[in-house]
Amino acid sequence: MAINQTDFVTPLTGNIVIVNNGIFFSVQANADLNTNMEGPESFRIVLRNRANSNSIIQVSPPITINDVSFREVYTLTNTGDNLVLENSNILFELNTVNVSNANVLYYYTTGNASNSSFVEGNTGAFFLNSNGYANILLTTTDVPANTSISFNLVISKEPLGTAVATSNTITAIDVNLSYIQASGGTIITGGGFRTHVFTTSSSFIITSVGFPTNRTINYLVVAGGGSGGAPSPTASSGGGAGGLLNTTFTLTPTNIGTRTVTVGGGSTLNPPGLPVQGTPSVLGNPGNPLFVTATGGGGGANGQGGAAKNGGSGGGGSWNPVAPSVANAGTGTPGQGNPGGVGFRSDPAGNGAGGGGAGTAGVGDNRPAPSNNGGNGAPVTWIPASYGVAGPAPGRWFAGGGGGVAIGGALASNGTAGGGSANTGGGGQARSNGGSGIVAIRYPYA
Repeated sequence: MAINQTDFVTPLTGNIVIVNNGIFFSVQANADLNTNMEGPESFRIVLRNRANSNSIIQVSPPITINDVSFREVYTLTNTGDNLVLENSNILFELNTVNVSNANVLYYYTTGNASNSSFVEGNTGAFFLNSNGYANILLTTTDVPANTSISFNLVISKEPLGTAVATSNTITAIDVNLSYIQASGGTIITGGGFRTHVFTTSSSFIITSVGFPTNRTINYLVVAGGGSGGAPSPTASSGGGAGGLLNTTFTLTPTNIGTRTVTVGGGSTLNPPGLPVQGTPSVLGNPGNPLFVTATGGGGGANGQGGAAKNGGSGGGGSWNPVAPSVANAGTGTPGQGNPGGVGFRSDPAGNGAGGGGAGTAGVGDNRPAPSNNGGNGAPVTWIPASYGVAGPAPGRWFAGGGGGVAIGGALASNGTAGGGSANTGGGGQARSNGGSGIVAIRYPYA
C-alpha cells in the first residue's frame, strides 16, 4: 500500500529554514495499529528550492516503516491443570497471527520427560488450520513408582529449533503421589484410607500433600484422663475424661514438614489422694494452622477436702460436711467434654459423683439409691477396630468418665470408654488412675 498521511503524525509536506548553513527537522511515523497487514512501506525525504514545484535539490536514502501488525505471533496454552496423573491426556492449543498455514511447524518437550514418557513420543510436526490454529495432544505413559516427570512443550519452525512459543510447566505424577505422603506412628492402610495411630509421643512427618481432592484429613486427639478421688471409701469421685477432638482439616502445601505429636498420660493418684488432672495431647506446632490441643481430664474429688478439677471433662464432686465445696463438679472444656456430676449428702456419708465424659456429663444425685456413674465417651467411626472400646452405637469409643462411690462404698459404673483404660483417655474410677490418651490421623489412600 502507498504511503499516505495516516502513516505519519507529522504533515507530509512543510517548510524548513536554513540556520547556520544547516537544516534540522524530523518526521514521526504513526502507530496506527492497522490490522490490514500492510507490510513494510518505504519513503524518501525530498527537498526542493522554495515551492514544491521547484527543482529537487536533495533526496534522502529510502526509509522503511515496518508494520508491526505483520509480526508473527504464537500463543501456546494447555487446556487443563498443570498437575496431572500418569496416563493422562494433555491438550495444548496453539493460536497464531500472521503465520502461514502452509508452513510445517514442529514441537518437542524439555525437562526430564523423554520420548518414552508419551504415547506419541516427545517430538512431532503439524500444520495450522485455515484460522491459524492447531491442537497438540500428548498422552503420558506410566510414571515410575513414587516419581514424577516435568516438562514444557516447545513450538519451533525447524525440528528441535529455536522456540517461538513455550507452554507452562506440566508435571505428571505416579498415582501414589496424588495422595498425601506421610510417616509416623503405627500405619494402617485399607478401605481406601491410610491411618496413623500414635499411642506414645512422636512426630507426624508430611512429605507431600497430593492432589487437592485428596488433602482432607480426619484427626482424633484425646488427652489423658483424670484420676478418681481417693482414699475415702464412701465418698470418692470418678475422674473426668481427657478432652476429645474429632474433626477434619484440609492440608495445603504450606503444611509439608514435621508435626509434633504429644500423647498425654493419664493422671496417677498422688499419695494423699488429692485430685490430679490428666496430661494434654497435642498435634502440630504453635504458629501452624494444623495445631490442636486436647485438655487433660479433671481429677475427681476425694471426699476429704480435695475439690474436683476442671479439664477436658470435669471430675466428679463429693459431699463432705467439713468442706461442702468439694461437692462441686469440675467443668469441661467446650467442644471437648462435659462436666462431672455434683456430690450430694447422703447420711451418714456423702456420695462421690461420676466424672464427665466426651459424650455426656457425669452423674451425681441425692435419690435414695443414687446413681454416680461416669459420663459416656464418644464414638469415632473411622479409626481401626483395634483401638478404643465397643459401645452402644457403631464406632470405637473414647473418653468416658470414671464412676464414683455410692452409699455403702459400692463403685458406680464407668461411662462407656471410662475407667482409665490405656489409650482411651478415660477418666479413672474412684481410687483409680486415669487412662492415657491417643492421637490418630486418617486420609484417602489407594
